Amino acid sequence: MTTKKKLTIVSSSGELRYFPRKHIDAQSISLLYRCITVGNPKSDPRNPLINLLDCYLGLTGQSISYPSLSKKSTIPVLHGFIGALISSTFINASEVTKDTYRRTFLAALKSMALEIPNLAFEINLELSSQLWQQMKVDLLQREYYQGWHAQDKNGGQAGFLKLAWIWNTMGPDKAKTLHAAACRFSERYEAKSKGNFVPVFNDLVHYLERFHPGLKQAELDSPNITTKLIEGFCRDFFESKVDSGNCLETTIKRWNDALPFLESTLLDSGVFARPYRKFPYIEPSRKVGAETKIATNEDGILVKDKLIVEVPLSLTDDEVIKLLFQKISNAVDSVLRWADNQAKNIVNRFMANGNQFDFMDFDLDSVQIKSKYRKTQLKLATISEISCRLGLPTSYSLDPFVYLLIKEHPLITESFLFNLRLYDKHGKFVGLEKTDKCTYLVGYKRRKGGKKALQRVLLNEKSATLVEQVIQLTQPLRNYLKAKGDDNYRYMFLSCREGFSYPAPVSNALSPHQTAAFNARVNQFEDMMSDSGDQDAFQLVKNLSPTRFRATVGLQVYLETGSAKAMSEALGHAKYKPELLSHYLPEPILAFFQSRWIRIFQKGIICESMKDSPMLLRASNFDSMEELDKFLTRHVFSLPGDPDNTVQRKSRTAKEVYISVDENILAALLSIKSAVQLLDPKLVCEKAHYWSKFSSLLEMEIEKNTYDPELSHALNIARGKVNPNLMKNMVHQANISQAIAEVI
Repeated sequence: MTTKKKLTIVSSSGELRYFPRKHIDAQSISLLYRCITVGNPKSDPRNPLINLLDCYLGLTGQSISYPSLSKKSTIPVLHGFIGALISSTFINASEVTKDTYRRTFLAALKSMALEIPNLAFEINLELSSQLWQQMKVDLLQREYYQGWHAQDKNGGQAGFLKLAWIWNTMGPDKAKTLHAAACRFSERYEAKSKGNFVPVFNDLVHYLERFHPGLKQAELDSPNITTKLIEGFCRDFFESKVDSGNCLETTIKRWNDALPFLESTLLDSGVFARPYRKFPYIEPSRKVGAETKIATNEDGILVKDKLIVEVPLSLTDDEVIKLLFQKISNAVDSVLRWADNQAKNIVNRFMANGNQFDFMDFDLDSVQIKSKYRKTQLKLATISEISCRLGLPTSYSLDPFVYLLIKEHPLITESFLFNLRLYDKHGKFVGLEKTDKCTYLVGYKRRKGGKKALQRVLLNEKSATLVEQVIQLTQPLRNYLKAKGDDNYRYMFLSCREGFSYPAPVSNALSPHQTAAFNARVNQFEDMMSDSGDQDAFQLVKNLSPTRFRATVGLQVYLETGSAKAMSEALGHAKYKPELLSHYLPEPILAFFQSRWIRIFQKGIICESMKDSPMLLRASNFDSMEELDKFLTRHVFSLPGDPDNTVQRKSRTAKEVYISVDENILAALLSIKSAVQLLDPKLVCEKAHYWSKFSSLLEMEIEKNTYDPELSHALNIARGKVNPNLMKNMVHQANISQAIAEVI
């Protein structure tokens, strides 16, 4: 992808945090911290504004000290900074963001004037703009503050190299050399395929800055010194990562992945003398599925951390049934209800605005936007509220569509959607293929690599509608980017962040780190789940991510089909791996599923003596769901008996299950199944769900295998005895003995 380069000095205010402040003294910084107002904790403007001011001073060869703030000569300096903030050449930001910076800084100056009266000067924006335009910007400083970006082979961002310390310590030439070498390497790969190398390189620079602050270039010319530096960094890298709680195996992978980049950038460039020994390669110890995604929750319990619900590593059989058939199902249902509500909400808001929004309004500042859109119903509304009312795709507002699409097609991943381009580099519409009979969503799952990376997802009616809605919602942003010559218009998922910011592709779904947005989503779930009782909205939202939701939906396929292969196919895996389930479930649960038939067969021996009695159910005298569960477990299943048994003689498959049933047991099972189908799934106890599912499978097996007419006859009689009304109370209440007795 070739993106039109922004003609600004600073690409992002966030990148300036990697540059030391060199042009403002500590006392002035302290004053600014006290006087800059923090309206929203989510977006504290103090550090960005101070960093921008320091950058401006560095570009123009000026500085500010606390004593200088009392001098009249400082007033033009501050005027010029205001001009830089509102210009189109200083920082790459939306007009709304730049206007927010301007107003925040002006408010800070008024507050500072209480301490330094000289700062109580009248602001003239026209004069400010003229002063900035007349400033002589140092070209070397301009290059310094533009930073050092690496691009992948498609022209996309592969990372930001933190070379400020190298520039300031060893000189601009060394920093430029390292940057050029890094770019030569990164341009050979996809950013996703080599995503670990830039962070590891930045860790190396940080290590040198902390432990070797006086390092000279002459020392890097010594193989003896570079050997010690590399081995020292390797030790520090692993110790710091593990001490921070990072997985050792993952740290090893990141280190090994970065080695070719480090060798090419540091050694092939000639900045580092070749050491006596190569960069250490750490032999990886591949985790088996059962050892992956294990974490300690807030209660100190070890859990599998792969799904949207936590799965403790140690569970009893009863807990397994409850967790898998109830908690997981409820969690998925809650996510889908939330996603459906939010998706309909934003679509309705977008449709209601009646094309009121002009996409070129992204060029307006906050004052102009408020003036244009603050109608009666939007009086006193903030920029975020205005954009929300208009149905614009702000930060994370498209997440619901991601979850809904994953539910319809579990093979879809987060990266597939966020990297999906509707248009190719020639402007041809390629992301959606429509024929007379069907529609395909076309994108790439890069982890598959090569020709396998191309994915064509056959959409159903619901998912096709969802895709069309996303395209419709993002069309104003796409029109704006296209008008600006910005190639990012090609992406399907676009966002204008908090509202009216410069549109950009969506890179990720909401995470708990986005505090304000996270809390807002928790509130949405709490409102929706107020009647759910045992579900924790906070924990569900904390665990929720497209990756975990997809894994959970995949696991649901296994629970519904009993087939790990079907689960693998639903997730779009290139080949079936028998160990797949161990990535999602801990060993005790896997053991439960894989050995439950053996355990149940053993229990069947206990009641073997009554298996032919018509009073079998009545004789059990149970009065709770727990007892019914034990009864069914013991009496429905049994070990093979007489070698001459008809079924045994005719069933040669080793995987067959031997089930002892008659018309009375079948009637009880089918009545449970019928009662479960008539009730709200949330009101049905987990054991009833279990036996309902078992009844369906048993009924299908009898219908499919016609070699035993007696079984078919028993099934027909049992169907005539089915009475779901007598079982309705039983499947979610304690007293059931009378209902069962009446059925049989």
